[in-house]
Amino acid sequence: MMQKLQKIAVLGIVWLIILIGGCEKPAHDPQIFQRWQSVLPAPAVPISIELSIRQSGDGQLSANISIPEENIDNLPVTQIHRDGDQLSLAVPELALFFNGILGEADAFITGDAVRGRQRLPLVLNKQSGETGMTGDWRGTLRFPGKLLHLTIELSSNWSGDLSGKFFSPELNAQNVPLDDVRINGPAIEFSSHLLDGEFSGKFNKNKNMFDGNWRWQRAEISNKIVFEPVPPLDSLTWQLPESLNDGWEIAAPESTALKIALIDSLLSALRRNEFPDVNSLLVAHRGKLVVEIYPEISRRGMLRNLDNATLGITALLCGIAIEKGY
Repeated sequence: MMQKLQKIAVLGIVWLIILIGGCEKPAHDPQIFQRWQSVLPAPAVPISIELSIRQSGDGQLSANISIPEENIDNLPVTQIHRDGDQLSLAVPELALFFNGILGEADAFITGDAVRGRQRLPLVLNKQSGETGMTGDWRGTLRFPGKLLHLTIELSSNWSGDLSGKFFSPELNAQNVPLDDVRINGPAIEFSSHLLDGEFSGKFNKNKNMFDGNWRWQRAEISNKIVFEPVPPLDSLTWQLPESLNDGWEIAAPESTALKIALIDSLLSALRRNEFPDVNSLLVAHRGKLVVEIYPEISRRGMLRNLDNATLGITALLCGIAIEKGY
């Protein structure tokens, strides 16, 4: 690639994910394990209802109900039953009973609510599970002998249950599941048995960073780390390459007479997500690497470091490699 007079290589990786399991999913599995919200008409004033439904590993259903107007917060639903799309529940403490059916695209539950001597129509709509703390977070951890770049991907389902993944190029870790992700107020905790480590920390007041200690269980070492959000795609910028002693000669674009406008045009296309499968953009000119851009920051280091990413490089060469000469 370095032998051409001028070349821009857009390098993309397609990852093959194989899921191995011992059970089959029904043809239609209604997603009732969510958080639902509705407004129930009442003689004096409407009351809002929030219902959170979960399913345990053994298939047992559980739920909590909240009614702010009556100062009811996360009251356990003592009776809940599901039969296909049909759902029934009862809260004897509130004299409240509900029978409903899951609607189109599993977007709502409609039915009748009976409270005391009243029978009223009730529609439960999915409530957003956005916590303000989900997304991609990155930090740098100093470990004896090396500097580790960590990216944590936190996500939440409709019922508010948290999950996460772990990335680190130096550890050759990709999509490593996090265990026991917990957020309680500003406190956040997670662990990974595959990496033999655990984290405990707190979000700041604005929820735009969190810090704490990462503890390596086997080594019995604890290190301070600060996590900050990964910038969104529309804020992506190009940068000068780092010298990694990996065989790439480095130079500034200006020193090779490369037109910056050309780089900016490619960057704009990445910002518009025109190349969703592209993990990195490397620009080489006159035998030297002049620009590197990583739309997915968590992949950083895996493409250029042969010691850490031999499999990644092999997949790169055998997978998608789009080359355009200018």
